[in-house]
Amino acid sequence: LNQDVLCLDINEGCSGYVKGLYTSALLAKNMKRPVLLTAGDTSSRLCSPNDRATRCIFGDAGIASLIAPTDGGGL
Repeated sequence: LNQDVLCLDINEGCSGYVKGLYTSALLAKNMKRPVLLTAGDTSSRLCSPNDRATRCIFGDAGIASLIAPTDGGGL
């Protein structure tokens, strides 16, 4: 990454994307620049494939969201 790139790690578990979305919106608004929010989890590597009670709850996922500042009054 370039030297002018801000990188944060928000380790919040299940609520991490929501907190990241809020933080990204605030950063985009204050810096007047777009923010790329990426989130992911690979929790299936921690679960046994033979554990029928929890294997359907945990899965792997990833997302990238571009948060752009607006001229409106919202975040």
